Amino acid sequence: MKTLSRSTLLAKTADQTMRAEVELYLCCARTQLEPETVDRIQYLLDRELDWQFLIVLATQHRVLPLLFHHLKLIAPDKVPPEIFQHLQTFFNRHTFRNLNQTAEVIRLITLLQQNDIRAIPFKGPTLALNIYKDIKFRQFDDLDILVSPSDFLQARQVLIEKGGYQRPTISPFLTPEQEMAHLRSGYECSLIHPTKRTLIDLHQNLTGGTFLLYPFNVQDLWGQLVPVLQTDGLRTLHAEDLLLYLCVHGAKSLWQRLVWICDVAELVKSHPTISWERLLQKAQTAKIERMLLLGLQLAQKILGTELPYIIRDRINADPAVYALAEHVHQRIQAGEYGLENKFTVEKLRFQYRAIADPKEQFQYCLRCFHRHGFVPVKRLFTPTKKDWLFIQLPK
Repeated sequence: MKTLSRSTLLAKTADQTMRAEVELYLCCARTQLEPETVDRIQYLLDRELDWQFLIVLATQHRVLPLLFHHLKLIAPDKVPPEIFQHLQTFFNRHTFRNLNQTAEVIRLITLLQQNDIRAIPFKGPTLALNIYKDIKFRQFDDLDILVSPSDFLQARQVLIEKGGYQRPTISPFLTPEQEMAHLRSGYECSLIHPTKRTLIDLHQNLTGGTFLLYPFNVQDLWGQLVPVLQTDGLRTLHAEDLLLYLCVHGAKSLWQRLVWICDVAELVKSHPTISWERLLQKAQTAKIERMLLLGLQLAQKILGTELPYIIRDRINADPAVYALAEHVHQRIQAGEYGLENKFTVEKLRFQYRAIADPKEQFQYCLRCFHRHGFVPVKRLFTPTKKDWLFIQLPK
């Protein structure tokens, strides 16, 4: 199984029919299955499957735990023994790691609180426990912690000095003053524990960069925090705030991973008391309604999530939502996967269309020009480490 992590791209077939492996992992990408879905999974397992492709596909989309969970319950005898053993080993290690990550985020939040810093854990373990109701069902790579901008630098210092964390890489190009200025201008920073290999993303805003700053004040989130299930005293984002964030994050990343759509579907299913009127009002005020509707439409289109009439009416009133959702759906049906971090014309076009407000679209274009046009040109005239080694420059 040495090649299971190798990147692959399934070429689109002429008739756009899904491969059995794609349909199988889509059927399993949820915590609870309807009887007809179970029947379909059993039918698909009777076909000749490319198990290596299936595992790589589910791994890249971060739904391998759900895939194995359902295969083990429904028809373990139809999974080749060596494949089943590989998945069982992965699942055991994945569960153990998630439990350790949960204990670690509790430790870090307690540490910050002891230093008079209020912090909100979100995504990661808190999302797995509150949305999926089981720490085993959700894959995550790092721990996301949100603090107030006024506490950002202090929180970073506490995590380094008392939490045992350090910067992933130390840049030889930045002076301490320059590094502090860079941290103040960004919306997050990353830290890693040298022995635990745990990665933290410390946020002072929920989103940022060239796409869109999350429009809600951090202080507004404190009053609506909810307890994290199966933990003692840990609190996280309210379901409505979390849903808005997930939809903004998904639009920013072109919904390239199925697990982000699963998050939306499981959140809607696990929180039937969501006030959809209030949610729409928040999204409209923040000018992110199209992103919210896109995330919900994907959950309905791909995973069969039932949406209330008020949401369906708003989706029907915005043709761009259908077009963007169809674009994502076709990529998933074609078996494409892999998170693409490079800035491309496709990403620019998708993000631009996901923003409905013309003023916000214009500002987005300006930020893109500055980051991907002006900054690279400016770097051509900035001395590098090799330049400094070649000749001593004045201070």
